[in-house]
Amino acid sequence: MTVDRRDDSGPVTAWQTCSDLEMDVASKAMTSVCAHCGREFVLHPAARGQQYCGEPECTKARKRAWQRAKLKSDADYKENQASAQREWQSTHPDYWREYRARSPNYTRRNRQKQRRRNRRRGCVIAKMDALQAQSKLLSEQRRLIDAGEEMIAKMDALEAHAKRVPGLEERVRFEKQVIAKMDVLAAQLERVFAMTSGGDQ
Repeated sequence: MTVDRRDDSGPVTAWQTCSDLEMDVASKAMTSVCAHCGREFVLHPAARGQQYCGEPECTKARKRAWQRAKLKSDADYKENQASAQREWQSTHPDYWREYRARSPNYTRRNRQKQRRRNRRRGCVIAKMDALQAQSKLLSEQRRLIDAGEEMIAKMDALEAHAKRVPGLEERVRFEKQVIAKMDVLAAQLERVFAMTSGGDQ
């Protein structure tokens, strides 16, 4: 008796054992690379989107990744987890103190990581302070430019009127010189701001 295959490798004969068939199927199974350990593994046919193999450490990594994603996407789950953690800590107030006492390596690594976090946080704060100072400088520059443009418009109108009033034209000319100096000051502020921005990058 023969059973037709669905591929072109020929018929399956009755004398072939189940082990032969299982090996044949296994050789055609799809494989992937574990996202945690990096080793190749055979995908389980019932597990869609499988990214981790079945090793214990990889299973733990998969569960941790799932929980991180769940905490980001599900506010109710996040609140429930936080509530459960607070309740547990209230009934075990000395756990972490005792754990640090009996785990000096953990304590040392944690302190090193905290120092690195503090340094990064300090860099971020310094950059925020610099950005705030630049923002104030830019705001002041914009205010001077706007004020200068407004005064120029008024002076143009006043100059047209001054030509008809004796002695007023000279006063208008002086005011326009003052405005020109304000334009120079605004240009200087703009160059300082550009130099400051370029230095931070």
